[in-house]
Amino acid sequence: MDTSSAVNLPEIPQGLTLEGVWNWFLSMLPSLAKAALILLVGYIAIKVILRLVDRVVKRRNLSPSAYKFFSSVLKIVLWFLVLFTAGSSLGIELSSFLAIFSVAGIAVSLAVKDSLTDVAGGLQILITKPFGVGDFVDLDGTSGTVLEIGVVYTKLLTIDNRGIYIPNGQVTSSKIINASSEESRRLDLVVPIPYEADFERAIELLKGIVYAHPDSYKEPAPLIRLSEFGDSALEIAVRVWTEPAKVFPLKYDLLEEIKRTFDREGIPIAYPHLDVTLVK
Repeated sequence: MDTSSAVNLPEIPQGLTLEGVWNWFLSMLPSLAKAALILLVGYIAIKVILRLVDRVVKRRNLSPSAYKFFSSVLKIVLWFLVLFTAGSSLGIELSSFLAIFSVAGIAVSLAVKDSLTDVAGGLQILITKPFGVGDFVDLDGTSGTVLEIGVVYTKLLTIDNRGIYIPNGQVTSSKIINASSEESRRLDLVVPIPYEADFERAIELLKGIVYAHPDSYKEPAPLIRLSEFGDSALEIAVRVWTEPAKVFPLKYDLLEEIKRTFDREGIPIAYPHLDVTLVK
C-alpha cells in the first residue's frame, strides 16, 4: 500500500473514552490553531488581492462581465491555495488534496455537465466579445438590450420590459445579430401608393419629410426611389441612415409624418385589394 498520501495526524486512542478524546484534542490543538491562523490570514489576503485586482481592472477598462467571471476563478484558486496551506499544517499531504479534489471534480462535472457547456459559452463570449452590455441584439430569435453577461446565462431586457435569461451555450451555438456594433444603422421603409397617383410628387414629399427630420443622416444620403410595381400599388423605397438607438423613434416619426403629409396633399396610401369581375 502506498503511504505517501497518508495523513500524518496523531492517532485517536482505541478506547473512545472522554479522557482519550480530550488528550487527542490537546495534542492537536497547536496544529488546529496554526491552521485557523492560516485561514484567517488567507481570508484577509484574498480580500486585499481582490481589491487590488479591482483597481487594476478599472484602469484597464475591462468589461464588468469579464471582471466578474475572472474574479470568481481567481477567488477559487486563491482559496484552494489557502486550504492546501492550512491542510499542510495539519499534516495532510499534497497528494491527498489532489486526490480529494480530483474525485470531487469528477463528481461535480458529471452532475453539471450541461451547465459546463454554458460556462464554456460564457467564457467564449467574454473573450470574442460579439456583443457587450448595453447592446441591442437578437439572440436565437429573441431581441433585447443586453443587461448582463453571466457565467451561465446572458440576460436581455426586451422592448416591452421583460427580463429574459438565455443559456450561454445556446447563445454561442445560434446566430447573433448585434444592432449596436456599428456607429450607424439603416432604416428601410416601403410606401405604397396607387398606380394612378403621381409618384414623382410622392417622392418629392418623401424627400422633404426625410431631410427635415433631425435624426436622419444627410451623409450617407437617403435613398428615395420607386422600387417595385406591386400587385396593387407602386412601391416607393425609403432608406435612411441614423444612430442605432434612434432607429425605432425615427421610424415612428416618419410614418406619422408621411400619413399626415399625404392626406394633406391628396395622395392616398395604397393597401392590398382584389377586383372581381362577374361574367354572365
